[in-house]
Amino acid sequence: MSCVAVCPTRALHHHDGDVPNLSFVEQDCVQCGMCEKACPENALSIQARFNWDQESRQAPQTLHQEQPALCLRCQKPFAPQSMVNMLQDKLRGHSHFSDETSLRRIAMCEDCRVIDMFESMADDPTQQLKY
Repeated sequence: MSCVAVCPTRALHHHDGDVPNLSFVEQDCVQCGMCEKACPENALSIQARFNWDQESRQAPQTLHQEQPALCLRCQKPFAPQSMVNMLQDKLRGHSHFSDETSLRRIAMCEDCRVIDMFESMADDPTQQLKY
C-alpha cells in the first residue's frame, strides 16, 4: 500500500494475512500528510488534533478491513480482493495482458505466479519472445 510505504513514522500498518486490514497508531503520527497525498483511492484525510487519552492514542485502530483474495492455485490469502479486482480491471485490454492466462496471474500469490510463468514457458518456449 502506497500510504503505508510513505509514512515516515510507521503510524500506518497493513496486514495481508487472513483478513487484510489497514491500521493506524495515532501517537506515532506527525500529521505530515504524506499518506493522504499518496493514497490512490483518496481514502485518508488528516485532522489536526491531539488526543489527550494516552490509552486510545497508543492503541492501533483499524481504518479499513476487507475480504482477502485467495490464490487461484494454492488458496493462500495474499491481498485484498478489491485490489485484485481493480488491477484486473485496469490491466484488461493492455497488450501485456491480452490473453486470459496473464490476467489470471494477477489473482495468484507471488510464489504461484512465478511457478505459473515458468510452467507456461516450458510448455511453449517461444511464448517469451512475444513480449
